[in-house]
Parts: sequence; structure tokens; C-alpha cells
Amino acid sequence: MKFIAVSTVLASLLTVAVATVDTSLCTVTTDAEPIYIGENKDVLVQTASCPPSVDEVPAPAEFRAGTLLARQTNTCGAQCTTNCFAGTTDAPTAGDCSVIANAILYESQSLGNLFTINGPGAPTVPNTITMTFRTCKTFYLNQGLGTQSYCRTAWSDLVNWLNTECGAANGRHGGNCVAADQAWYIQVQKP
Repeated sequence: MKFIAVSTVLASLLTVAVATVDTSLCTVTTDAEPIYIGENKDVLVQTASCPPSVDEVPAPAEFRAGTLLARQTNTCGAQCTTNCFAGTTDAPTAGDCSVIANAILYESQSLGNLFTINGPGAPTVPNTITMTFRTCKTFYLNQGLGTQSYCRTAWSDLVNWLNTECGAANGRHGGNCVAADQAWYIQVQKP
């Protein structure tokens, strides 16, 4: 009987819930001049500091004298699970999301394919990059314990994929793609 109770508790502790961040809790960086990217410089890029979406408690091995070990993870090409948001109310316009995807590709030609983003930390340390054009907004949120690198081309592909798979034509109003370990996700939605 004790074995069944213990195994039930362990199973419930190992269950991973897909969670998203309430972006209204994010602190958008507004100190610098706005940055616009793309061939026509019409996609607004901002950074933000967002709280983790789940109660993340690092493993004890990741603490050293009360601080986290510095590390960087290359998540480029990592698989993620797609989640679409039901209902077509407040769906981004497909063409607007395509403008963002194209702007990301355009920037990859001059800046290179990889970008880095900090992990969650102090409110002044951005862990989110957002891009907005008219009715479409996408963001990359780092929920991991350290700095991450990701590919601009993969982000562009995901914007197009989410825009198609999770668009109004399919009865959806956006969606996200969450890493298996929930250390990051990319989301497409209406601003």
C-alpha cells in the first residue's frame, strides 16, 4: 500500500505541465531608442524581462555559494511541441506574421544566424525578445537557468508554421512551440 502511495506521489511530481507566461507581468525595456528590423525597417524589436512560467527550482548541483553557474545552451534546431489557442477571436493577420518571418530572415543575412538571450534574473535582465508588426507579435522566451542561443532561421520557420497551423483559417488565434524541457518557447499572437 505504501508503494502505491509513493509511486502516485512520484508520478504527480514528474508530470510536466505546459505553461505560458502572462506577458502583462513582463517589464519591457524602454531605455533605448526603438529598434526596427527587416528590409523596410518596419518590424519593432523589444526586449523584456519576464518571470518564469512555472515554479522553477534549480537542481542543487547548479548552485555554488548561492549563485548559479554561468552557462550557455545552444537550442538551435531543438524540437518543440506546438500548442494552438482555440477560437478565432483576436487572431493575428497571416500576412503580418509573414512580414515578421521575412524580417528575421533578412536580419540573419547581415547579423548571422545565431542570437543569444539571457535566462530569467533580475527585472533589468531581459530574457525575452519580442517582434511586432501590425496585428502580429512573436516572442522568444528563455525560461532556462542560463543564457541560450537560437537560430534566426529556425525562429522565422516557427513563425510561419505557427501562423499557418495555429491561424484563424484553422479555427485558432495563435499558438506556441514549447521545448521538451520547457527551457524556452516561441509564441505567435496578436499584440
